Amino acid sequence: MGPNVDQGLANSLYAVMLDIWQAYDDTLPTLQAAGIKICLLSNAGVPIREVLDRDGVTPFVDAVVLSYEVGCVKPDPRIFTAALAAIACDPDETLMVGDSGRDHTGGVELALRTLIMPRTWGPMHGLAAVTELVLPN
Repeated sequence: MGPNVDQGLANSLYAVMLDIWQAYDDTLPTLQAAGIKICLLSNAGVPIREVLDRDGVTPFVDAVVLSYEVGCVKPDPRIFTAALAAIACDPDETLMVGDSGRDHTGGVELALRTLIMPRTWGPMHGLAAVTELVLPN
């Protein structure tokens, strides 16, 4: 914690942070329809596996790569390499889907195709567009 952050406030925020995170309503239908290898890659500095389990996401992902576990953060290409290794895929057969043009383009130097879908604040994120891109018609 920085010197200007009240430790009690920080502890209170961390205590409820995972309670307010939730998957978009179109997450599970998109993951279920995908039928492809999926790695969830996150810079979250908290144990989001609890959220993935609670929201029913875990059964639909093949791997979870968290920055604090691998020791580097997006956009560092090493974290994208770790994600690719976790699902045993090459960059040329992979699509990175993210919500930050700053963080999620770190795989570009690996020739990792990247789709940026800026964050939305409603219950849907438009994730069906992803399956339309990667699945044959």
